Formats: sequence, structure tokens, C-alpha cells
Amino acid sequence: MSSQNPDSFGKIRVLVAGNSGSGKTSVSHLIATGRKPRGDVAPTVGCQVHVRLYEFEEPSGARHKYFVELWDVGAHRRYEPLRKTFYGKINGVILVHDIAGGGAPAALQRWAMEIADQGTFSAELAPEAAADNLGALPVPVLVLYNKADKLQRTAAPAGVRPGPAARRCRPPGQRIAGRHRRGCGGLLLLGSREAALPQREATGHLCPARDATDPSPEASHGAPALQLQPRLGRF
Repeated sequence: MSSQNPDSFGKIRVLVAGNSGSGKTSVSHLIATGRKPRGDVAPTVGCQVHVRLYEFEEPSGARHKYFVELWDVGAHRRYEPLRKTFYGKINGVILVHDIAGGGAPAALQRWAMEIADQGTFSAELAPEAAADNLGALPVPVLVLYNKADKLQRTAAPAGVRPGPAARRCRPPGQRIAGRHRRGCGGLLLLGSREAALPQREATGHLCPARDATDPSPEASHGAPALQLQPRLGRF
């Protein structure tokens, strides 16, 4: 067991990005606390940091505690010149898209490229793994399609199921540029009802994004979202 002195805990910095109104603040609050924010959520001005203490257990049984910092970055155009000041020492990226809002998922590629161009990164992936990420981001990436519960069942894109976080899922019918190697990126469907789940499940489950032609069973099984953490390392 690691020391209980908070100064000895590792730190993980996860950047949360996406278009205005996609639900970045609500998602960050949910991951950090396991609860839905109370009342209306105001647009983020600059950057808002949410923190969760997470304990990771290695296969050997060794346990390590980490402060997971979720840097929720304001997406409004007026903050664009300032955003790069929050793109430092990044260990991982969550890209949030409002799947019910009708916006183009291609915006996620633009966000990924902006972060890759302006950011600095810790515990970078091998170049061949980073090359398959959106924007060639050199850290693990989670693509999160938010507000899935607002979709009409008859209008949902292929493979998208409204409701609680899917443990097994497929990428939506509209493909996002790029793909992810297993363990480096993933797809998470999230609706407002997740807030009622126990904290153990409130973060949702990852399904590694893959080509539809990949028949391997590992490609469709989920893993706890924060299991990305060991690959993110410390800074």
C-alpha cells in the first residue's frame, strides 16, 4: 500500500475538450464525483479543474494512488488565444461530442489537431501508436459521445444505444477520421441517467474503437474508463 501522504501520490492531467455545449463540465463533474451537477451548468470561462483521487491496483497486488486532474477547457471562440496555456503536461485527452445536437463529429479531429499542435505531453505513446490517434495525439485518447439518452431510438446512428453507459458498443455509423489502437483510445456513450449509477460505474466503460471488420472479441469488450491511468504515467 502506498503512503497516505498526499504529497506522495502521483498526478494525472487529463484534458477535456470539445465544442461549446457538448457537456464537458457535466462529464468532468460526473467522473470526479460520481454525481450529476446540480442545477444549470454555466459555460466554462477559461478552464475549470476537477480532481478525483483514484487508486490503481497492479496485477502484482501493489496499489498506487493518483490525483486525476480533469482540465475542462472553455470552447468559446473568445478563449481560443488563451487555450494553449492550459495545454501543458498532458497525460491523456477526453474529446466530448454532443451526439444529439447534430454537429459534425469532424470537430473532434480539429480539437485533436489543435491540442497536438499546441500542447506538451507527459509519458508519450510510441510513435506508431500515436499515429493512429485522432490528430496523432501522443497520449491516450477517449472519444465520448455525450447525451445519447436524448436520441430518438428510431433516429439513433447505427450501433448507438440510448440510456446507461454501454458495456458493449460499436462506433456510430458516421466514422471519425482516424482510428485507435486497443488500449490507446476508446469510445464511450454517456447519457444523463449515468448520474444515478454507483460511483464504481459512474465513469462508464470504454469500448476500444475499431474497424467493423475486426472480429476479435477483445475489440468489443469494455474496461473501466480510468484503467487508462497506468499508461498515462506521472509528471
